[in-house]
Amino acid sequence: MQYKKQYLGYWSFSRAWVGFPVVLLSFAVASLTLVFYQKLSDIRQWNALQAPIVDEAKLWEGFSQKIVYNFDKKKALPSLCYGFCPIQKSTSWPHLEKMSEDFQVRWRLDSFSFTDSQKVSHESFRICARLGSQEVTDMYEDSVLTRCWWLREVNQKINVTGYSVLDKISV
Repeated sequence: MQYKKQYLGYWSFSRAWVGFPVVLLSFAVASLTLVFYQKLSDIRQWNALQAPIVDEAKLWEGFSQKIVYNFDKKKALPSLCYGFCPIQKSTSWPHLEKMSEDFQVRWRLDSFSFTDSQKVSHESFRICARLGSQEVTDMYEDSVLTRCWWLREVNQKINVTGYSVLDKISV
C-alpha cells in the first residue's frame, strides 16, 4: 500500500510538470493575441480618423480637375468691384457640383476685365467654392472654409495664378 502512494504521488508530480508549461504557453499565446488585437484596433481607429481628411483632399483635387481647369467662361459673373469683391456672408453660391454620394460643392465664378497701359485687354477669373449645401453653409458659416482659385487668360490660354483657403468671411 505504501508503494501505491509513492507511485500515485510520482504520477501526479510528473503530470504537473507536463501541465504547467502548457498552462504557461496558453497564457503567453493569450497575452500576445490580446496585444495583437489591441494594436489592430488602434490602427483601424487611426485609419478611420484619417479617412475624412483623405476623402476631402481627393474631393478638392477632383473639383479642381473638373471645374477649375475646365470651366465655362459663360458662367462667370462680372465683378461689380474694381478687382474682385470680397467674399461675404451674403455672397450667393449659384453653382452646385455633386462630387460624390456624400459631398457636394457650392461654387461661384467671377470675372474681371481691365485694359493695361499698352491698351491690351486682360481678363481674370476667380472661382470660389465651399463644401455642403446652402443650408449647411448658412448654419455653420464660421466653420465652413472657402477655397478660391485665381486665373488669368493670356494669349487665349487660362492659367491658374493663385490659390488660397479663406477661413474668415467678412460681414
